[in-house]
Amino acid sequence: MELMLARNLLNDLSRSFADSLFREFAEWEQFAKLLPDSGDGKGVALEVTVEQPGTDRALRIRTDEGEITIGFDMWHTHFGTFLGISDSEAIYLALADIRSIIAEESVIAVVHRDGRWAASSLEDVCDAITATPGATTNVYSWRGTHDRVI
Repeated sequence: MELMLARNLLNDLSRSFADSLFREFAEWEQFAKLLPDSGDGKGVALEVTVEQPGTDRALRIRTDEGEITIGFDMWHTHFGTFLGISDSEAIYLALADIRSIIAEESVIAVVHRDGRWAASSLEDVCDAITATPGATTNVYSWRGTHDRVI
């Protein structure tokens, strides 16, 4: 039997985000867990880790410290009121990035120089990703359709 997340324990941002996220990606609720909100020490935040099939990569989503953090491989981004936007705008923008990654409309570009991480970014799948002199760029997409090394 699949357990449902105790959403009533979540802080306001986490609960609103969970409602929106699981309305669209209901099958991901099984990967959700509660965690203490390290921001203000009050309430409970959300963490969702969705493994990418056939790889050791995962899409990681968190809602602690009053923000939403999305990460995939060595890339991540943050959305929250610290950007001068409302919680509802942060949720909207975070979901747009998640949809874009899952639909393979965006890819992750990870640059390594001398075997060490140098940079990472979320790129539109239609944009040209060029080689960085003296570095190797790994491009990853959710289903692997656009994976390559530049």
